[in-house]
Amino acid sequence: MHDVTERKQREQELADVRQHLQAVIDASTEVAIIATDRHGQITVFNPGAERLLGYTAEQAVGQITPASFCRRDEIAEYAAPISAEYGTPFADIAALTARPSRGETESRDWTFVRQDGEQRLVRLVISGIHDRAGSVTGYLGIWVSPSTAANSRHWNRHWNRHCKDDAGRTDQDYLEQFPCLN
Repeated sequence: MHDVTERKQREQELADVRQHLQAVIDASTEVAIIATDRHGQITVFNPGAERLLGYTAEQAVGQITPASFCRRDEIAEYAAPISAEYGTPFADIAALTARPSRGETESRDWTFVRQDGEQRLVRLVISGIHDRAGSVTGYLGIWVSPSTAANSRHWNRHWNRHCKDDAGRTDQDYLEQFPCLN
């Protein structure tokens, strides 16, 4: 009887911890939190991700990979030096997770494409998720939108480096393409 009581108490404590962690993820509505398995399939898609990307959790979890939100030209631009650095070709999600697979954290600016086609500048940080043995079991991506004034200098640098004079496009062209910059 004593063993059953202790086991039930541990099960309840574990359920409480899981419920608390889920509440923390769900409360993060201004930050997109997306986790994947080691193959890139989405396993967690919080309300902030729904808001930023325009997909529901039901449309994303088990259905698509984060590469679905990335511009292909940016992935290719990113993959080339990563492939050279590691001496192996990387594409799509493998390029995004090359460093986190090796225990490093990846942080950089990306242009994400929402489900409705609108493009958004975001800061993406990717870390590996490890089991007790240290093996990578998946990845955690956290996306932050540049909606605060504190980030404006950072996004202005991104704009000037990646967008401003792209193929003769004007500032107005980009303001129309990226409404979040208005």
